[in-house]
Parts: sequence; C-alpha cells; structure tokens
Amino acid sequence: MPANTKKTEEQINDNTAACVTTIIECLTELKSEDIRHVENTSAQSLICDNMVIVSGRSTKHVASIADNLISYLKKKKIKVFGVEGLLAANWVLIDIGDVIVHVFHPESRKLYDLDSMWTG
Repeated sequence: MPANTKKTEEQINDNTAACVTTIIECLTELKSEDIRHVENTSAQSLICDNMVIVSGRSTKHVASIADNLISYLKKKKIKVFGVEGLLAANWVLIDIGDVIVHVFHPESRKLYDLDSMWTG
C-alpha cells in the first residue's frame, strides 16, 4: 500500500469513535434501553476495541433494533461483517470490525452479564 494511502492509528481511532457515536445515536432513536459503551483500553480482548451493549424490551424489540441498526449502518456505508442470533433474538451480536454491538433481551443480558465481565 502506498504510504500516502495508509491510515494512521489516530485516523483509525477517530473513525472508530465516529462509528461508536453513530451507533449510539441510532440505538437511542430506536428506543434501546440501558445503552452502555465499553472501550477496551487494555489487553482485555483481542476481539474488538469497543463494545456497545443495549437491551430491548422483548425479543421482537431486540430483532427490530438489530434489523434497523444494520440497515442504518449500511446506509451510512459502515461495513457489517457478521450478525449472530437474529432469529432467536435473545442476544444479537453485530460485528462492525473495531466495534461489536450486543443487543440483549433483558433476561439474557442479566444471565450473561457482559457489563460486569468487561468493566470489572
């Protein structure tokens, strides 16, 4: 890759921060509950740099949040690399590269407790 097209770490971090902001704004519009952004500032995980964890009120709401977020990201030209759990809609994981979004049914969120796992 030519030197002038390489992204600096600062540019990548700026893009990731903008992506997280876009995601949180969309999730707020979709009436997601208990939105939490977890930034990986240590070697906790090699999976991603940022996680956004939210809840929906029901499996139907969880599926709707996930579907609408995916559509919104595609309109914004933000690549979605993978989606897991959409059919059952108890826990939907949306992989956006440096950001992973977890959309939970409240009971599943309590059961798996990612909030505590990643924030200590």
